[in-house]
Amino acid sequence: GGKSLLERLEEAERISKEVDAKEVEKVAAKAKVIRSDLEAAARAKAKLASNSSNPTPLSAQDAKTISSLHNQLVELEGMSSYLPALTVRLTELSNLHS
Repeated sequence: GGKSLLERLEEAERISKEVDAKEVEKVAAKAKVIRSDLEAAARAKAKLASNSSNPTPLSAQDAKTISSLHNQLVELEGMSSYLPALTVRLTELSNLHS
């Protein structure tokens, strides 16, 4: 079954203690890049859909790019639930150490 809220918070706090701010910044930067890539992929998909009267198959490179973006999204999905608690914890630690 699922973990209780307290268990999830304790786990997020434990993880936040193991992660330094530079690592979080790197992950945040990577997430921004992935988000922009996904937005570009969504625009491309919409463009392809609007051209459905004259369908053209995806090139091998397009298919590879879409597959790569999907894999990155799946990898990062697991982290998204920890980000709010991690952000709070890092802010608290920043205030504590300043």
